[in-house]
Amino acid sequence: MSARHIWPSILISAMLVAACQSEDGDNAADEEIAAIPVEIASATRGDIYAIYSGTAPIEAFADATVIAKVGGEVREILVE
Repeated sequence: MSARHIWPSILISAMLVAACQSEDGDNAADEEIAAIPVEIASATRGDIYAIYSGTAPIEAFADATVIAKVGGEVREILVE
């Protein structure tokens, strides 16, 4: 391999190494992640009811835009 082909490889390698280093010199993996308590349960079959009975107005805290990643046609909705 000629020197003309080696220098671009060395330059790209040096740029990748420099980009992978963090700003303060610490690894992100060294940071301690706080544990989040969770509750687990076995899956069971049952009815789902979408009923609300009350006098207060219901208002969403935020809106979300949902966009499909693939095209297609919904032929059947099996859950509510």
